[in-house]
Amino acid sequence: YLAAYGPAELDDFAAWSGLPMSDVRAGWKGIANDLADVEVAGRPASMLKEHLEWLDEFPAQTPIVRLLPAFDTYLLGYRSRNLIVLSQYARRINAGGGMITPTLVVDGRAAGVWKLKWLKNSVDVMLEPFEELAAEVQPGLEVEVQDIGRFLGVPARLQALSC
Repeated sequence: YLAAYGPAELDDFAAWSGLPMSDVRAGWKGIANDLADVEVAGRPASMLKEHLEWLDEFPAQTPIVRLLPAFDTYLLGYRSRNLIVLSQYARRINAGGGMITPTLVVDGRAAGVWKLKWLKNSVDVMLEPFEELAAEVQPGLEVEVQDIGRFLGVPARLQALSC
């Protein structure tokens, strides 16, 4: 779990795994020698010691843009999505009933939602950003849209709706 989602809290692992807290605590204790204590948004969390060098990496020079599909594990791995999704946009990603909408993520933070509109021989990626996107996001967004088309085997184009 921590290899994919760390740093994380015990509650995150419990929510993700469905295990009772007694088992979660026992598991965490069993790998204690492999863990480093860190702070995330003012809260204690744990990460694998072997990943500590990640904290010293320089940030990317251009925004990292991803068009995540519905139910992507990035949005499912934590008890709370507060570090990923601002509270005013949370219902646009998860309106209830366990449904997770396809999400635009820029530098790890939710920046909008999207859906596909199938046409005869192509698809339009209908993007609904939460706020106006910085111009630097556009090249990464175009790469993601083209990759969706490649995956689906049809041409794809971006259709951005106003925020």
